Amino acid sequence: KKLTAHSGKIDEILEEAKLQYKYEQMFTSVTSHWDQLNLKITTYAGDRFMIMLSDHQVILDYIDEHTVMLENIEMSPYSASIRTEIRQWFLDFNKMSDMIDKWIQCQRL
Repeated sequence: KKLTAHSGKIDEILEEAKLQYKYEQMFTSVTSHWDQLNLKITTYAGDRFMIMLSDHQVILDYIDEHTVMLENIEMSPYSASIRTEIRQWFLDFNKMSDMIDKWIQCQRL
């Protein structure tokens, strides 16, 4: 009987927990994608000392797509428990993007 007096609050807590779990799962889907991603590196014209990054545009597209996803997750009040990790991924995405851009510039030389 006393528990039913708090059913509204219990429902509210349950809904918040469901939403927090949803955002944590979205975040996990982004991070697990990167755990499984492999860079494709090839040699240039058979020269084992000159390597090239293949499919770099695919990686840059993933960075853009996942940055938008993480921005949406970060804006939710239900993502507070993972916000520090999200911000670290933003930094990592920026570093990766910069590195790939520089690598591609070198490949064009």
